[in-house]
Amino acid sequence: MNTLSTIAENLHMQDNRITSDPVFWVEENIYIHCGAAGTWRYIPKHPFFTEQGAKDYIKINGHNLREPRIYVESGHRNYEWREVRAHLMSLRGEGWKS
Repeated sequence: MNTLSTIAENLHMQDNRITSDPVFWVEENIYIHCGAAGTWRYIPKHPFFTEQGAKDYIKINGHNLREPRIYVESGHRNYEWREVRAHLMSLRGEGWKS
């Protein structure tokens, strides 16, 4: 289990994929019935502050997901996400990026 300091460290060290306030989503491919026809679509399951958190989730729970993947979106206009992320980023540790 990650502690807040581990999450903060990962926030400082990770690649944000050129995205403002990234949200790392674990998604899965599910079949959606649409009348007589149906389609396969990638469905968001869980958001994470860090890519490592998403990878850990897939490692532990991937057997319950169909074709899991990690997708990154911006939390730019999500005030709550930005505030919590900013608080985590305010934590400092030795050797972290500023």
